[in-house]
Amino acid sequence: MVWAVGFALEQPLRDATLACPASGILKQLEYNRFISMTRTYIETREVILKTACELFGQYGYDAVSTRMIADKAGVNLGGIHYHFGSKGGLYEEALKIAHNVDPPLTVRQLLDETPDLFSTPKGKAYAIYLIVTDYFKRQPLKVENWRRNMLFRELLSPSDHYLKIHEAYNIKASETMLDLYFRLAPEKSLADACAWISYPTSQVIFYMSANSLNQKLVDEVVLDTLYHSVIKTTIRAMILLLDLPIPAQLQEPTL
Repeated sequence: MVWAVGFALEQPLRDATLACPASGILKQLEYNRFISMTRTYIETREVILKTACELFGQYGYDAVSTRMIADKAGVNLGGIHYHFGSKGGLYEEALKIAHNVDPPLTVRQLLDETPDLFSTPKGKAYAIYLIVTDYFKRQPLKVENWRRNMLFRELLSPSDHYLKIHEAYNIKASETMLDLYFRLAPEKSLADACAWISYPTSQVIFYMSANSLNQKLVDEVVLDTLYHSVIKTTIRAMILLLDLPIPAQLQEPTL
């Protein structure tokens, strides 16, 4: 976003330099100064955010002060307030990085691309595969320690800052899952739907909490295979619970 704003402001200045040769040197100096300031702005913001992520992950929100962040980042204390407004604003930005907040794939998007997707059992099963696979791709099954620490700490004792992220992301993901479920099984109850969507959520929480132990017990290749198998098994279970056929993408190879 900062880069986009910088480019939008940069172009008129570049055009003015070309259109006015008499003042070209002055304009070029202004342009160079602008670019330098923009780069400094971006770099300062990034180093503050990176440092904050590491400290919040290691010590938690309450134990970290803006002075600690500024000292470790090598910036002025006022830089934190200038870029993020407050410690809380900085923490929320760190949470957004820790918890991928890209918007989830929705049922509406699937229907826009393939209007008759839900017209057959095979299509319904494939819709589950697409939605749940997208959900897992955006989950922190295997993450850096600071990310896992921040997210797990918030799962155990959610802060007001996390609840904002939860409302912006997790609720949308849950709404997508509920929308999918009731399109596939409109006769079912809300309790049934909540139990169904808890399958992927529970797997994410378990494997996120066990990430450090898993990394010590098995190597990277085995861990990747494990997570891939967990995802496939979870999606297969969700499909079978609705008496739908298993898509080819989830079929086990035959001997």
